[in-house]
Amino acid sequence: MQLNNRSFILRQNILQFIILLIYATIMVVIVFTATFEIFCSSLILIGLLTRIAAFPLIIIMVTAFVTTKWPIMVDKGFWAMAHEYRTDFAMTMLLIYLLNYGSGSLSIDSKINKSLKPEL
Repeated sequence: MQLNNRSFILRQNILQFIILLIYATIMVVIVFTATFEIFCSSLILIGLLTRIAAFPLIIIMVTAFVTTKWPIMVDKGFWAMAHEYRTDFAMTMLLIYLLNYGSGSLSIDSKINKSLKPEL
């Protein structure tokens, strides 16, 4: 009887450790993603490394679509998903545009490119 009580406590401690480990891993991923998103968005705002910064943000937006909007489309249909996805869609299209064309003439990227080009 004493042995069963100890094995139950051991199993309970192992289960608590696994839950704590999963929770800690999820928290690390959340903090990493949020920090990375803020960093890449700041780079886009100042116009530095715009194309490089847009790519990870596209991956984040696709992941957000798959995890949050796809279940809405499956459960409630296309129009409910389209209503929920309109802002995310606009941001995704903007990021694709920035990935294709880069930043504008007022960005730090263009100033660096102008200073690196040899004048002919």
